[in-house]
Amino acid sequence: MLNVVDRRSIEARSRMLLEKYCPDNLRDHSAIPIEHLVEKLGLDIEYQYLTKLGEDVLGKLVCTDGLTPYYDMDERKYMLLQVKANTIIIEVRLADKPDKGRYRFTVAHELAHWLLHKSKIIESEAALTESGNSEMERQADYMASALLMPINSVKRHFYKLQGKCGGRENYITAMAEHFCVSRQAMQIRLENHNLI
Repeated sequence: MLNVVDRRSIEARSRMLLEKYCPDNLRDHSAIPIEHLVEKLGLDIEYQYLTKLGEDVLGKLVCTDGLTPYYDMDERKYMLLQVKANTIIIEVRLADKPDKGRYRFTVAHELAHWLLHKSKIIESEAALTESGNSEMERQADYMASALLMPINSVKRHFYKLQGKCGGRENYITAMAEHFCVSRQAMQIRLENHNLI
């Protein structure tokens, strides 16, 4: 059974991590360097073709040493890769896209799984993918948002832009660019906190 983690707890835990590892970004309300945070917490990031088409699974968290499947483009088949514990594997095609918002969110999402669900993943003795438990996915999405878009920074920047953007869509775009996230992620964050 999955432990219930409420949004307030996720926000508080995210804020504590950011205060410890990214205090300058909180002070100047700039984009959180998610790869730096991953590194500081002792995780590795690897890039592989996770599926043949690169659409179904964008990221995977591996919590124990072992083998995990990947798609070998040269051999044109699925193979097994030896991976060490505490590794985030990102779909290589996602990392190559010029818009880094989805990439950054995927890294943060997998980090959130490690922070919130590591023991559950180890219990199940399986790497967790995007198609896993829906409540775990919702929690990881929420924590990814809290890590990439700390609410105090979001509110300060939102009010700083007030009167300068000329409408909802422009606010979303300006905020997404500032925090280096997708428009969709920023829209959800702003709506969740009744800013738009």
